[in-house]
Amino acid sequence: MGRTGAVRRLAALAFAIGALLSVPTSAGAAASGGAIAPVGRVEAPLLLPGKHQQKPPGNHAKQFLGLNPAALRKAKLKAAAGTPGPAPSPQGPGASSAALFEGLNQPGLSAADEGYQPTPPDSTGAIGPTRYLEFVNQVVGVYDRTNLTLLGSTDLGTFTAVPSGLLTSDPQIQWDPQGNRWFYAAIGFNSNLTDSYILFGWSKTADPTDLAAGWCRYGTPTGTNFPDFPKLGHDANFVMIGTNVFDTSKPSLPFVTGDVWAMPKPAAGSSTCSTSVSTTHFADAGHVLRNSDGTPAATPVPANTADAAANGFIVSAHDPSVTPQSKVMIWHIAAGPILVPDGDVSVPSYGAPPSVPQPGTGYLIDSLDGRFTQAVAVFDPVAHAEAVWTQHTVGSSGRSIVRWYELLPGSLTVRQQGQLAGASDYYWNAAISPSSAGDDAMITYNRGSSTQLPVIGAQTRTRSTPLGQMDAGEVILGTSSAATQETLFQGNCTSNPCRWGDYSGATPDPMNPGVVWGSNQITGQWIFGLAQWETQNYAIDTGGAPASAPQPPTGVTATGVDASSISVRWNASGGATSYQVQRSPDGSAGWTQVGNPSTTNFTDTGLTGATTYYYRVIAGNSVGDSAPSSVVSARTAVDIPYTQPPQGSWVGAYGVDGYALLGWNGGDLVSMPRSTFVVDQAQRFIWANPSGDPRALQSPDAAGREATCAYDANQVRLHLTFANAYTGDIHVYAVDFDSLGRRETVTVNDGSGPQTATINADFSQGAWVNASISVAAGGTVTVTANKTAGVNAVLSGVFLGGAPTAPAPPANLTAGALNATQVRLTWTASTGATGYRAERSADGSTNWSQVGASATTSFTDSNLLPSTTYFYRVSALNGPSSSAPSNVASATTAAGLPTSQSPQGSWVGAYGADGYALTGWNGGDLVSIARASFAVDQGQRFIFQNPSSDVRAMESPDGATRQAACAYDANQVKMHLTFSAAYTGSIHVYALDFDNLGRRETITVNDGSGPQTANLNADFSQGAWFNVPINVAAGGTVTITVNRTAGMNAVVSGVLLGGSVPPSAPTGLAATGLDASSIKLGWSGSIGATSYKVQRSPDGSAGWVQLGTSTATSYTDTGLAAATTYYYRVIASNSVGDSAPSNVASARTAVSIPYSQSPQGSWVGVYGADGYALT
Repeated sequence: MGRTGAVRRLAALAFAIGALLSVPTSAGAAASGGAIAPVGRVEAPLLLPGKHQQKPPGNHAKQFLGLNPAALRKAKLKAAAGTPGPAPSPQGPGASSAALFEGLNQPGLSAADEGYQPTPPDSTGAIGPTRYLEFVNQVVGVYDRTNLTLLGSTDLGTFTAVPSGLLTSDPQIQWDPQGNRWFYAAIGFNSNLTDSYILFGWSKTADPTDLAAGWCRYGTPTGTNFPDFPKLGHDANFVMIGTNVFDTSKPSLPFVTGDVWAMPKPAAGSSTCSTSVSTTHFADAGHVLRNSDGTPAATPVPANTADAAANGFIVSAHDPSVTPQSKVMIWHIAAGPILVPDGDVSVPSYGAPPSVPQPGTGYLIDSLDGRFTQAVAVFDPVAHAEAVWTQHTVGSSGRSIVRWYELLPGSLTVRQQGQLAGASDYYWNAAISPSSAGDDAMITYNRGSSTQLPVIGAQTRTRSTPLGQMDAGEVILGTSSAATQETLFQGNCTSNPCRWGDYSGATPDPMNPGVVWGSNQITGQWIFGLAQWETQNYAIDTGGAPASAPQPPTGVTATGVDASSISVRWNASGGATSYQVQRSPDGSAGWTQVGNPSTTNFTDTGLTGATTYYYRVIAGNSVGDSAPSSVVSARTAVDIPYTQPPQGSWVGAYGVDGYALLGWNGGDLVSMPRSTFVVDQAQRFIWANPSGDPRALQSPDAAGREATCAYDANQVRLHLTFANAYTGDIHVYAVDFDSLGRRETVTVNDGSGPQTATINADFSQGAWVNASISVAAGGTVTVTANKTAGVNAVLSGVFLGGAPTAPAPPANLTAGALNATQVRLTWTASTGATGYRAERSADGSTNWSQVGASATTSFTDSNLLPSTTYFYRVSALNGPSSSAPSNVASATTAAGLPTSQSPQGSWVGAYGADGYALTGWNGGDLVSIARASFAVDQGQRFIFQNPSSDVRAMESPDGATRQAACAYDANQVKMHLTFSAAYTGSIHVYALDFDNLGRRETITVNDGSGPQTANLNADFSQGAWFNVPINVAAGGTVTITVNRTAGMNAVVSGVLLGGSVPPSAPTGLAATGLDASSIKLGWSGSIGATSYKVQRSPDGSAGWVQLGTSTATSYTDTGLAAATTYYYRVIASNSVGDSAPSNVASARTAVSIPYSQSPQGSWVGVYGADGYALT
């Protein structure tokens, strides 16, 4: 493990956020089947790359960290003193089948690329479709795969965006053919190892060339739990990193445990970086990772999975530091994630390897301690199983040898094992990989001795090679120029062996079955004790038989995810590198390709709800395609709504047949008499306990609350199994309690098909999903919450029975205007509804807002604008359940009552006989109302002009002076008068847009009998008087509200009590056709009226024109067209102003018929055949 002192610049806040988002879990809890639950989960924040700054660390190389350094030293000395054995037997007949692929073997990165610092290089690499990536301490290189030309490079610290002042080491790189992107890992730490991080990330696309902007980078803080020797792996679902944890808070740096971290892979096709990634690990000081025989496990190595296998295998060699060993441990990662210990596999005994001698010097090369250093997994078509290939350097006959294995984890067997050894040469620092064909392999290594400078060699095997052997012969890929003598690095080569490796790399070519690529180390010339290492990159053709097209996928399933998507999954086909997912409307014809994933799952989106779709899958590789799989089908979900009430107050509303409070006190509080209840996938978390927040769920006795949840990075999954048939309702509660922008779908499936609520808006106030279910005895209901945005999916409670599901929508909604400011709604009741919600819209289709609620089948909407059309709909409620909306109904409010300009501000002698209130007078209010108290409930005061000579300004009570002043508010001025004794009279309100700023407003007076409203929808800069009669009992109140409808604010300048008022509207208007050209009108008189204005319209709603005036209560309209309907209304007038219009009446003129002179009186014989009457 080499170190760098390059300084990196990064906002430290990113790591602080990571620590703050740390989510503890139930430490060491074991899942069923012996699975290991996480001991911790940390949100690793996104790291942003800073300015490229590389600074040599000085001559520094951290010593190799072993589990038991003293025991390892003894074991290596003992191994070196072993009796030399005979020369190894031949590997097999014939010439070597190994050869360079397309002549590719080129020098890679070297110590010279980083100022001859540090050592060892930790050389590794990976091959992708167009590029080869090499990672060393401390440089990253990108190469053209066609000729291994270096296209670009940067230092490792800049690439990983490690924070300023930290060093980096132990880089890892892999290509993921399923996700079509690259993964990397490394560690970051300070100089005394007390501040450490696991660094990881991935490329945004398949092209890794943009080393600055083309990658997503993350860091998980580990503090003094130093994560040494990180090993990277992945499968179809997770990225995995195995580490050895050392306690760096202690001077002796003791080994604590092996550990495994897992983080979800980014979504296929995603080219954006999330703000954080949830990282989960499975061991710590209190929960040591162990082999199946109970011994502590070390150096867990996740496999680089080169196909679409879903379970990522992890392998570890038992540590031979103290005594020889003969076991290999295997685990795998399963959904959750959880770590599943598969068990130990027996292998021939092995011990620690001796150090490697060099020619011309007494300095020895470090050959490590017998640990695995890398592993590659791929399906072996000959073994018919997923296989893991791995290797380690061990001791034999006084020399180091390389032992390699092909393991079959599914059956816990060793399919084959072999070794690389020589009569005098030492073998070490190897890497092995199958090709993508799965039945051949290449191993690369270093070889040397006291007479042989270290070389890089490679050997291969094919499916026809005897098990346990490599084909005869060797490809030499590089030769050292001198012995390594890097003595300037803290005891390197002197008190300790010369560091080498610590590992090399081998990866299968995703484009060419039978080809494996590698990177390894040799040494260049001595440079005054500084680093000498050089690397070589190469591609080897195994000579294996060409691969065949894969077999059809098996185990295909299709599952409805929600109302618009279906998930299709299948088992991996051996040798497949990609898959075609096809869809058909009927399962027999019309097949179209809808996806081309490299993983064994695909989600088809943009579908129609409640519709059945058919699918089949075809596997493919570079040779060709398989036949189609079997056909499967799934139905998209029924889309169901979700509601916010009753938030966490479920007691009395839900749960009559059982409840499950998830995460309650860190576990689950469950009482389900009708069914079993199992959480299949989720962790638990407590936001607040106790909590007074109404969003937090109540305890069953309603005495307390807790804000808790079950959560998962991708999907929370649970199920209920019923002993007896059950028909009822299930209620699922989710809340984004900490407001982290979560979004999710919640799906309920009782076997009849999924019902899904899509929570695509803020649910920090809670969301209830209520669905009807019906299951037979033994039936199961599944509930899943799938994250669609945010950090994870969450569920807080599941309740059985209680409030029924939403009632049917109300029917026959009608709307009718009561007056200028009110509309009354009525509708037919919905069965089971306990209440109704009324909503209003300006256009009847968008921007609906709730305007009220009702427990009956009617509702009156108030405070509306005159002469305005409003649209309404009503939903039925049953507790928190809401129906779909009713039909839409509309109504137009009546025209506002009239106003007059006269007498402007000259009110004295006209109004105010019973009192006055001049608002804003001298900055306050000048009030004298003996019959009532006066109060301004909402409004500030303002003086336009004082004194003023403007006739629009209000007079003083003595008529001597004037002031232009007002009460105002940005939206509404409110005031009221309360009368000590009964009062019948009039009230006069004066409004003035004195500064002519285009104000518009409504004025409403209500004496308790209903609102009377004037609509000032035109210029009132010359003043507007609203004069209305009022009638109140003793103790009664008259309210005055002025609502702004346009302009900067609402204004009112005075309220006067007593004086003349306009007459009331005429009533009882009737119209009668007199003949073909005239219609007579008649009406009841209005008190106080001195005349009447008669108006006519062609349709009764618009186009009103005044015909004339009358002082009587009748009028005849003449000169009309025959056989035509005319509409009329009448307005009463006096010196104060006009009334509102009367009712509308209509009449039709008579049909006009002709007359003639002939036959004069001689009718006999012409008319009267059927009778006559001579009068």
